[in-house]
Amino acid sequence: MRAVVKSMSAISSVMGYTSIAEGVETAEEAAELVGLDYGFAQGYLYSHPVGAAQINELLDTGGPLRAETAGVAALP
Repeated sequence: MRAVVKSMSAISSVMGYTSIAEGVETAEEAAELVGLDYGFAQGYLYSHPVGAAQINELLDTGGPLRAETAGVAALP
C-alpha cells in the first residue's frame, strides 16, 4: 500500500498538483505522509465529520486537533 501512496504523490507532483491524503486515522500515518510530500491531509485523526453549523467554529479555532497536538510534524 505504501508504494501506491508514494506513487500517487509523485504523479501529482509531476502534474503540478498538491497531494491531499484522505482517511488519515493515526499519528503514525500522518508522520509517514510528511515524508512522502503530501501537502495536506484529512481524516478522523484531525476531526470526525461535523455539521454545517460547526464548520466556522472549527476553522476559527484551527480545528479540534492540529498536527502539533497529534505529535507529528505539520504538513507543508
